[in-house]
Amino acid sequence: AIAQVVLNRAERKPEKVCDVVCAPHQFSWTAKPPIVEQGRAWNNALSVARLSFGMKDFTGGADHYHAAYVKPYWRTGLTLVGQYGNHTFYKRRVK
Repeated sequence: AIAQVVLNRAERKPEKVCDVVCAPHQFSWTAKPPIVEQGRAWNNALSVARLSFGMKDFTGGADHYHAAYVKPYWRTGLTLVGQYGNHTFYKRRVK
């Protein structure tokens, strides 16, 4: 589901994914040191990315998410679309 958020923000265009992922202050997991481009973790990440491009968006257009145990201030301006695992997903409200 998190991969679908990235793809939705990138308008499902592969050439925009890196810009979305690397945008400042967008994803907490990008604040950590980068993954070494080898080994099991890297190969798993590549597999998820490849599979995500080939699947239909099952999140209802989610473009935001957070861990279920936190309540970020920005969630009130978004439409709740569901919970997958330990994360809650939202999309921007249509005006």
